[in-house]
Amino acid sequence: MGEESGIARFAMNEQVILQSKIYHWILISLFVLCPVFYLSVIFSQILFLILAVSFLILLLFELATRGSEKNWPSFLCLSWLALTVPTFGIMPLLIAGDLHYFLPMGKELGIFTGFWLTAIYNLFIPSPELYRWDHPFPPLTELQLNLLGGGTLLVSLLPIWILRKRGLWKFGRRA
Repeated sequence: MGEESGIARFAMNEQVILQSKIYHWILISLFVLCPVFYLSVIFSQILFLILAVSFLILLLFELATRGSEKNWPSFLCLSWLALTVPTFGIMPLLIAGDLHYFLPMGKELGIFTGFWLTAIYNLFIPSPELYRWDHPFPPLTELQLNLLGGGTLLVSLLPIWILRKRGLWKFGRRA
């Protein structure tokens, strides 16, 4: 009798765990958010090109069909959140606090972020010696990295608001 009660209690606890929102968020972050984060930092250049071509195709398709619903704002918002936030929002904050070393492949993510930051830094302040270093990284202070990361995350509230207004991102609503 006691053993059957223990098995029933274990099955009930397992059911509670499987139905909990924390369990679902852990699965979503492991199998969706983490891979998107790593891929968007490492393959940013290729993904930017793919998304630019996809955006043009989407615009042409919407012009050809002349539908009333426009999907390009949502596409731009999702592209911003998938590509810009990890590379220019989260990674500068992690690099400023030296926390990126605690991530799996954190050193590599820091190097790829350094490539991007160097390219953008050279747009504003051309300095050819940046590419001669063994580890290219622009001369940015912790404050500048924190401002870049925090500013990017702050600007990212606008795409989240647009997606929520369009009904594509629902917070706290039950079906």
